[in-house]
Amino acid sequence: AGEVLDGDAFAARYGAGAVPDYVIRVDGDCFVDGRAAAEADDYSPSLLNHGENGNVVRYCATRRPPRVDFFVARDVSEG
Repeated sequence: AGEVLDGDAFAARYGAGAVPDYVIRVDGDCFVDGRAAAEADDYSPSLLNHGENGNVVRYCATRRPPRVDFFVARDVSEG
C-alpha cells in the first residue's frame, strides 16, 4: 500500500534530500510512498523488512502500473 508521487510531488513533500524510509524510487520521477500505511494501525507491506533478520532480499518496481514486487528469503506466514 502506498501513494504514487511524481518527482514534483516528492520534492514538495521531502525536499532534495535522500529518499526517506518507506519510499521506493520506481524511476527518476516516480516514487511509491508507504509512509501513511506504515503509520496506520493495519498491516503494511512497508514493514516487511523490519527487525534483526530482515526477509526482503530484493524488490522490483515498475512504472505502469505503479507496482512493487518483493522477493523474500523465507516464507511469509499469515498474521
